[in-house]
Amino acid sequence: MNDVIVISKDELERMIRASLKEVLSEVKEVKQTTEDEFLDLQGAAKYLKLKVTTIYGYTSQSQIPFIKRGKKLYFEKSKLEEWLKEGKHESISEIHRRLGGK
Repeated sequence: MNDVIVISKDELERMIRASLKEVLSEVKEVKQTTEDEFLDLQGAAKYLKLKVTTIYGYTSQSQIPFIKRGKKLYFEKSKLEEWLKEGKHESISEIHRRLGGK
């Protein structure tokens, strides 16, 4: 048997607006945490799963994107993600797909 629920147009509109508002706030929160997040040296080391001394080495050789304010180092999380992806090597299957399956 089909269950039928009758609600007013105003109530339906209110429910849709509330749902959209909730989803949009969740999307905004996720976007802010991935794009606008800055990490200190220890946070960057933890995020990249590297030792602090390794991060220092990369910064001294300008191999990793960083910001220096006074004696403090900061790392933009989105820039670290881009930096990681720059070192990606294609798998054999990815190369075959890129070349059209040859």
